[in-house]
Amino acid sequence: MPNKPLKNYKGSMPLTLEMFPEKDWVDEQGRQWTSNIKTRLEKDNGNWYLYPTMMGGLDLPEIGAYLSALKGKNFGVYESKEQGMKADEDIHEYFYNLKGYQEGGDVNTLLGLAVGYENGGRAESLQPVMDAISRLQQSPMVENMLTKMLQKTVDEKAQTERGVLYNYLKRLEKVKSGNLSVLEDRGGQYQVDWDDNLQNRMSRYPGSKLRPATEDELSYHKGILNKQLKELGVLDFKEREGGIKSDVILEDVQKLYPSAEAFEGAERVFMPREPLDPIGKMLWDKNYQHELGHQGRDLAGEFLSTKEELWSDRPEERQANRDALNVLKENFTRAGLPFNKIDAYRWITGGSKVEAMENPSMAPFINRMKYLPTGSEDTPYEPSLLQSDWRNVGEPSVKTTYDSPGDYMDALNNLRLRMLSTQAMTDPSKTFRDAGVATRPNIKSYKTFWDLINE
Repeated sequence: MPNKPLKNYKGSMPLTLEMFPEKDWVDEQGRQWTSNIKTRLEKDNGNWYLYPTMMGGLDLPEIGAYLSALKGKNFGVYESKEQGMKADEDIHEYFYNLKGYQEGGDVNTLLGLAVGYENGGRAESLQPVMDAISRLQQSPMVENMLTKMLQKTVDEKAQTERGVLYNYLKRLEKVKSGNLSVLEDRGGQYQVDWDDNLQNRMSRYPGSKLRPATEDELSYHKGILNKQLKELGVLDFKEREGGIKSDVILEDVQKLYPSAEAFEGAERVFMPREPLDPIGKMLWDKNYQHELGHQGRDLAGEFLSTKEELWSDRPEERQANRDALNVLKENFTRAGLPFNKIDAYRWITGGSKVEAMENPSMAPFINRMKYLPTGSEDTPYEPSLLQSDWRNVGEPSVKTTYDSPGDYMDALNNLRLRMLSTQAMTDPSKTFRDAGVATRPNIKSYKTFWDLINE
């Protein structure tokens, strides 16, 4: 059965079995399917983008697939939804015909179109290569590589949007201060002097003059900038004292800084809105104090190194964690409470066992926290969870109780290392995260947090 030409397909991505091998999958209704591709058709800036959401037999992260499509990795850009749907039908029919080859169809036409058979290849020699590629695409290493490629695209997009955000905030600050000039020509048209450089360009515009912006002009540009900031996800501003720039409250921090819970940049602190629940508010305070530490050194020109590969090893991040812990210690001292290291560890790492209690001290001070970390009184060090064997099928696990927080943390990290070693020997193909096992860098991070608490 010869393959029909792809009359409606405008994409540049090669439609090959190497890139799109067949895969069994289940949809949201629980129905089972077998196909080479899954696609999506989305509209952006008036055009319709058709792009894959599965490649190499792997489901792609939704945002990463979409951003990659906008950068050219797509099945074509179409003027209308109907054109995109026709191209989508062509692609699916094309792969259906390739499946026909596997079931006894026209070898010369179908395999030739898929892997370049018309260029002189032989079906019996190419098939083992195709099988090997298919197996490779299913490996965790390739999955990790594809994920990193897509994550890089997401990070680059976020970095660009952060730059736009910083620029809008700088302009809004200029408008609010009233210190905005415009270059007006003889016809009454004007350019806004956002960067204070139009004075040097007046010679290009004979008869022009540089003048202060009027109240109406300031009001107009303030409205435009507020709208642009809202579109970027800015919800509100939190004013600061001492001439420090206001904090920015964002709807979605990770849209602008993937994997971050908060961030500091352009001499400002960017935070999500404050949670209402006690634990959420307590952890929000932790992140806020961390970012305030960054901001203080940034403003003082004393920002430390962030070049180290492991986050917890970077001097600047270690110091910011230390800043947050110092605020926590201050709150415990003012409340007349002993500083519990295990509770502090749960708080600084955001552990699942952390609990919150109301701060008994009502005395106001600048860094007062409404809630403080606590834990179960009967098992402050969680000894019941500390087992000397991990998933030792058929044998009882030996549990040990530790009276000292230091001994407990040392034993916990040693247990994590044994878990890591066991996982590597029993099922190395499965990722550590899938198995619920900490990686060696994570274990090192845990020890770094513990060391900070004990300073």
